[in-house]
Amino acid sequence: MLKAEPTNSGIRKYSDADINRLKLIICFKESGIPLVDIRAYLTLVDEGQGNEDLRLAILLHFKARLEDNLKKIQRSLEMLNAKIAVSQQKQMVSN
Repeated sequence: MLKAEPTNSGIRKYSDADINRLKLIICFKESGIPLVDIRAYLTLVDEGQGNEDLRLAILLHFKARLEDNLKKIQRSLEMLNAKIAVSQQKQMVSN
């Protein structure tokens, strides 16, 4: 997914574009997007012009997946907060 050019001493040198690409990969991965899907998107990016509609469709799919996960996490957080409140109230009554 990254193509770093090695220097004469064998050390990989990353350009600003490489670093930005890595940040995008990390962002997608932390969002729960599988590497296979990230790779498919980046392959389209590397192919250049002519597939913008497909790339947009993939990004919209990523967004929908992330929004769905966010809703699930929000519901879980609300339930956890409710359980914490009940536990704290029981503790206050028993003290």
